Amino acid sequence: MAGLREKEELSGIQLFASGWSDITKFYNITGIPRFMVFDQSGKIVTIDAPRPSDKTGALKTLLEKTMAKK
Repeated sequence: MAGLREKEELSGIQLFASGWSDITKFYNITGIPRFMVFDQSGKIVTIDAPRPSDKTGALKTLLEKTMAKK
């Protein structure tokens, strides 16, 4: 996975769950990829975050708003 991170310039924490495991049931994941955001305490901000490739900047706005809530 480390090679893929560098190749695709992926940042943040990348999780890989094989098949439809418990994590997919817990977060009601019905499609892949799924982008989720957690705050500094590990609490769920959203389990349906905008894609990092979204050109509107919605993810950046969400992250900045989340980080401002210290």
